[in-house]
Order: sequence, then structure tokens, then C-alpha cells
Amino acid sequence: MLPQYRAKLEALTKLIERHQLRPVIDSVWSWDQVVLAHQRLEQGGTRGKIVLKFTEN
Repeated sequence: MLPQYRAKLEALTKLIERHQLRPVIDSVWSWDQVVLAHQRLEQGGTRGKIVLKFTEN
């Protein structure tokens, strides 16, 4: 790890451990909806991440 990033990574780790950092998720799509998820991404205007959900069957 590069020394200049160590302090930032440690600060992020503390926030995660304290449950003070939460991801912003725009939408969650199943793997069979990957084309729709990609279309959503191309549309723009998302507020957060687009997540693809994988499940074992």
C-alpha cells in the first residue's frame, strides 16, 4: 500500500466499523436483467451505484 493512502484507508475503515459510512445504491438488478441494468446506467442521472445481484441455485 502506498504510504500517502494509508491514513485515508484507516479513516475509512473506522467509519465502516462504526456504521457511519453507507453506500448509496440507485438500484439492484438480477443477473438475468443485466441488459436493463446497463441501459439504466447509460441513461444517466443515477444517484448511487447500480448493483448486479448474483445468487447460487
